[in-house]
Amino acid sequence: MSEKVLVLGLSKSGISAAKFLRKKGYEVYLTESKPDVDTEKVSELKELGINVEYGGHSEKYVSGSSFAVTSPGIPPKSEIIRKLYEKNIPVISEIELAYKNTKTPFITITGTNGKTTTTALVSHILSRKYKAPCCGNIGVPPTSLIDEYNDYLVCEISSYQAAMTKDFKPLISCWTNFT
Repeated sequence: MSEKVLVLGLSKSGISAAKFLRKKGYEVYLTESKPDVDTEKVSELKELGINVEYGGHSEKYVSGSSFAVTSPGIPPKSEIIRKLYEKNIPVISEIELAYKNTKTPFITITGTNGKTTTTALVSHILSRKYKAPCCGNIGVPPTSLIDEYNDYLVCEISSYQAAMTKDFKPLISCWTNFT
């Protein structure tokens, strides 16, 4: 039997993380708190062998997980994150998952204002000489890019994502606060 992993959130990053983990051979359980979801996405994930629930986080999905991967919109102090910590289940961000599974260096942009613009600008400048796509909160999950060749991953990260990393070490990190 393969290792059970919990993925939190039926967002782009949650779906990307679930697909990546399933492809790596994990038994993936994706859980979403919202009751209204895109049923086509759910069907696609189930066809790939990914277990999906929505409308809450059941004990069946949480129990026995080796670790959990959280989506960027889930606050670190949310009820589900507290529940996972109480059960001693490690929680990482989707960005940390990507980082642990690639040798491609990350350039990260975080901060209060100007993250998306700065991320796009850095990617544009680097892309004149290197393969350096934008990812993260800008709309492309980094786990969707790690199986292809890139010189750099230029990643917009939220404070929630940064808080859910342990080993993540970007090559360069930039804080923006434009007003």
